[in-house]
Amino acid sequence: MKRYFTKEDISRIKRNTNNNNHGQNYEFIAHKIKSKTESQFKKINKKTEQLDHLPYGLSQKRYKLYEELMEELKRKSQNEYDAIYNIL
Repeated sequence: MKRYFTKEDISRIKRNTNNNNHGQNYEFIAHKIKSKTESQFKKINKKTEQLDHLPYGLSQKRYKLYEELMEELKRKSQNEYDAIYNIL
């Protein structure tokens, strides 16, 4: 089975989670697995940065994208899905 994440990548995800940077994690995970959701996460992260907060509607959209991303990761690599899901 193909591996998408190195130990350093996992450490980065843990660090971002500890710093409450979930949006960056989702974008990073999408990038690593070459998900079509990456560009949408980038747009949401940029908008959040501009507004200095995550509005409710955008939060809902991000959560739907997150669910889609995690389903894609699960299909591509169940073991890495399990590890990353437990970190997030």
